[in-house]
Amino acid sequence: MFAYTTNTCCDKNGFVIDFEVTAGNVHDSVSFWGLYRRLKEEHEKVRYYVMDAGARSSFIS
Repeated sequence: MFAYTTNTCCDKNGFVIDFEVTAGNVHDSVSFWGLYRRLKEEHEKVRYYVMDAGARSSFIS
């Protein structure tokens, strides 16, 4: 069985501004970093990032 998941970034109005598709067996705390880095480069004025507990890791403060 093939399984995929997506990490999706939305603005304050709920519009999708970026996303990343990964294999379903990759934990959110691993797949999060590529999308986060890309978002920081493309949207420098972002001050807050809100995510669910799936992206939690010891590297996020």
